[in-house]
Amino acid sequence: MKVLFVDFPSESLLIELRKHRCETTNLVTGRIERRPPSTDFPRLVSRLSLDNDVFYYSKFVTRRLDEFPPYISGIKCKSILGFHAPTIIPRADRAIYKFYNLVNCARLVMHKCTGLFDAFHSLNSFDQAILTKMGFRSHLLPMGFDEDLFRPRDKSQEQFRVLFTGFYYHKGADLAAKVARALGRTHRNISFIFVDGARKTDADNALSYKNYLSERSADNTLIFDQMDEEKFAELLGQAHLLLFPSRWESFGRVVVEALGSGCPVNCFDIMGPPCSLIRSSGTGYVARAFDPNELAYGILKFYDLWKSRFDEYLELSEKCRRLSLRFSWKRLAPMYLRMFEAVAGLGQT
Repeated sequence: MKVLFVDFPSESLLIELRKHRCETTNLVTGRIERRPPSTDFPRLVSRLSLDNDVFYYSKFVTRRLDEFPPYISGIKCKSILGFHAPTIIPRADRAIYKFYNLVNCARLVMHKCTGLFDAFHSLNSFDQAILTKMGFRSHLLPMGFDEDLFRPRDKSQEQFRVLFTGFYYHKGADLAAKVARALGRTHRNISFIFVDGARKTDADNALSYKNYLSERSADNTLIFDQMDEEKFAELLGQAHLLLFPSRWESFGRVVVEALGSGCPVNCFDIMGPPCSLIRSSGTGYVARAFDPNELAYGILKFYDLWKSRFDEYLELSEKCRRLSLRFSWKRLAPMYLRMFEAVAGLGQT
């Protein structure tokens, strides 16, 4: 089995697939510094697809017309479109999100009419339901994490560490800043670590929120620019709580990375895997949607547990780790392989 990926966000899965005799190539177009002319990308994909069984394309939303699926003609193998962005944003509270929904509806209709892709891959049951209702052949598989990289570290620091990543409106950066500032005035033993989760191509979009965080956060807040995955895993492993105030998510991979790091999660009651996973497992606190006071309550709940009953906090940390292993790439790789085999006609559908 040979699979050609375009911009798959995790090399860890590709490594695990190779252990199962699945050859992988990841064409990470977003990291090409000197982009080829618009005609070169479709030709490159067409040529490489000759030697592969499955072509996996994860850029459902793209800024470049030459990378938009209809322009990728001449695919010589079976193909899968991965929905790593939402099909529809449930609570479109901004004009740009309403426009996003209209454009994506048009894309789905286009895919239905053209039949360019042989199958689709969704990360959550909401997107899966939409695709199923439209009559698409779709597979539901979650996003995973590297269990060897994201693991618990020392949790006995003198300060209670709350980590937040993602300098965007939809990630709740403004709400994270409000909570950090409020608690910074009353609880000097709580520190906040904000990490820039923006890609280089989105850096300008994230800059305004980075400034927002800098201006409105208290002295108990550390703000980091982009860092490599190893450094981020170290910070997350030392954190005591993940602050996850996203307004919407397709999956929220950092949630399973946090659980793998023995870190409970404080999130909003939103549609999708983060909320349902945390609520059903008791590995965090699900706050009323978009209420910063509820977020603050959740932080103080785990702060009190860590401060007063540290043994119980460590038991919760171990529970988080055990739950996370359901999403380890080591466990998920065979499931992804079965999806590829089914689409390629090499296994049972």
